[in-house]
Amino acid sequence: MQQKDRKQMYRQQTMGYFINAALEIIEEEGIDSLSIRKTAEKAGYNSATLYHYFSDFEELRIFSAMKYLDQYAKDLPAYLEPVTRPLERYLKIWECFCLHSFSHPDIFWLLFFKHADTNWDFSYYFHAYYDIFPESWSEDAANYKNMLSSANFSEREFLSLTDSLNKENIFLPESDIHNLATMNIMLYRGMLETLREDSEYLTIEEATATTVSFIRRALTSYNIDLD
Repeated sequence: MQQKDRKQMYRQQTMGYFINAALEIIEEEGIDSLSIRKTAEKAGYNSATLYHYFSDFEELRIFSAMKYLDQYAKDLPAYLEPVTRPLERYLKIWECFCLHSFSHPDIFWLLFFKHADTNWDFSYYFHAYYDIFPESWSEDAANYKNMLSSANFSEREFLSLTDSLNKENIFLPESDIHNLATMNIMLYRGMLETLREDSEYLTIEEATATTVSFIRRALTSYNIDLD
């Protein structure tokens, strides 16, 4: 058992070297400049070795992208600290998420939409990332771990919205909540796509304010009082 644990630790440590090398390249040149060769060279290995630790190039990209979700997870608790009303906290979660994701639209597109039509297991990558970098996990984010690790963006939005409404004793038909969740994701996805195509179209703050404003309007269209 101890030998197996040592092998697992060595594997995760080596994966960490590759992921950190990939992150350096992303920060310096952007995610589109990432390659197996560049990552291996920066980590001090050859390309063939990298494939012993990652099934393919896309898996390396996903693990590297998780770092940006990690930063969102770290910032979220402090961002929500002054807010007590459940629906305002729900909107603040969206606001914080938009600020982070609109700063890196290609990376969040990769995490939440590129593989949406496949059966890829987002939660696997989420938990595997924190197995490799356990020191990155903030205990302050523990209350949001289930939400953050949800394998399905639509399901996560539905559960988050349902929970916020229930805490305020607002009980909508399940079909209405699904419709609201779908609208909110479509609004967010549309803005994310816009920023991917033209990063100068709006500032990050403007894009965030616009998205959250539309989400608020979607809620009030169902006679949900936000005042």
